Order: sequence, then structure tokens, then C-alpha cells
Amino acid sequence: MHDAVYLGLLAALFIPAVITDIRDRRIPNVLTLPFWFIGIAAHAVLDGLPGLKEAGLGWLILFAMTLPFWLLGWMGAGDVKLMAAVGALVGADLALDVLLGIVLTGLILAVIQLIRHGLLLQSLRRFIAIFGFSMAAGRPTYIEPESRERGLILPYAIPIAIGTLAALVFRLYIY
Repeated sequence: MHDAVYLGLLAALFIPAVITDIRDRRIPNVLTLPFWFIGIAAHAVLDGLPGLKEAGLGWLILFAMTLPFWLLGWMGAGDVKLMAAVGALVGADLALDVLLGIVLTGLILAVIQLIRHGLLLQSLRRFIAIFGFSMAAGRPTYIEPESRERGLILPYAIPIAIGTLAALVFRLYIY
């Protein structure tokens, strides 16, 4: 019963998030911030004080794990706030599984996008060069992507939604 509630809440979060991220390339606060509290409240109502702790820690884990990516400019603020909302809904016990599902889904979709645009080999060469120069210099080195590669944008609400649902299905129903 509880799983159905959380899956329904995730659907209510993901459907508009994916639509607005594809259409506007942003995920508005008016969508994500209420789900921080909805997730925590749902856990508190359904599971009491332990549920409140579980949701709060889930929020904290996914927010803290993705905030550095926003600080580096690799992820949008809306994506980070969406991740925090997901953390509040899935709780601490599932947060790292969900994060792994999101990362893997994002990687797969990024590779597909690079292949579609004929940029996979160019990107791989750049990442290999970054790794080699970083190892040789003993410090992180960055090589800017060329304009065609820089112009590719993956609305990250898509891998967040797909990765979350895939991780939940795997963890709750298969594993």
C-alpha cells in the first residue's frame, strides 16, 4: 500500500518536471519545493517518527550528493532541487540506489545523444586527454568541449525520472 502512495507521488512530480525541463530547460521551484514537504509529510503520516527521519535523511543525502555538481556548473539548480524532492519521497534507505540508477541512466542517455550527433569519439578523446593531462600534472585539468559538443543539452529530469523508477522497481520488486 505504501509503495503505491510513493509511486503516485513520484509520478505527480516527474510528469510535470519532465515536460517543463524539455519545453523550458528548467524545473520550477513551485514544482519541486512542495514535494520536499509532501515527501517528508507522507513518510511521517504513513510511518510515524521513523518515517520522518527516513524522509529527512533521504532529502539530505540526495541534496548533498548533487549540490557539488551544481556548484561546478554540471547540473542545474532545478535538477538538484528535484533530486532532493526524490530523496524525500524515496527515503534514505533507497537514496543511494536511486542515485546510482539516475547516474547510469544519465550516462546511457548521454552516450546515445553523442552517438546520434556523431560526437562520441570526439568526446571520448577529450575525456581520455583530460584524464592523461590530470594524471601527468598531478592535479585536475579541464579541456573545453568544442562548440558542437557544448551545444548538446540533456534535460536531466528525464534520467532522474527513468533512473529513479528503474532503481525502485529493481530494489523493491526484483532484488
